[in-house]
Amino acid sequence: MEKAKSIFECPDIEEIWREQIVFNETIDSDYEFMLSRSENGPYLHVMCPKGSHVIGPSVITCLNGGIWSEITKPTCSYSSLIGIPDSDLLLIGVFASCSLILVLGLAAIVAHIVCVKCRPE
Repeated sequence: MEKAKSIFECPDIEEIWREQIVFNETIDSDYEFMLSRSENGPYLHVMCPKGSHVIGPSVITCLNGGIWSEITKPTCSYSSLIGIPDSDLLLIGVFASCSLILVLGLAAIVAHIVCVKCRPE
């Protein structure tokens, strides 16, 4: 879709998010906004405090017709691995666990083969 010429063509997104919070009874989180205009059109850039990262859309564009490209309210997260969303941390944990099981299985097979060859006949 085409981008709007002015950010003021779109409704106040913070008001939309306030309505989402009331409807979903969500707890508000820390976030900072920086309104920016570029050659590509007006957009809202969501930035989190130092030491945290954005969960959800970090760039929201005002589109032609006065609608936002995304209206889901982003949040800030302080995960142990800064910059990696919590869902990706879970995926990393699953892959690490599977890799460990694979290495231990291969080590058991190699140990079995070595022990069988070392047995006196």
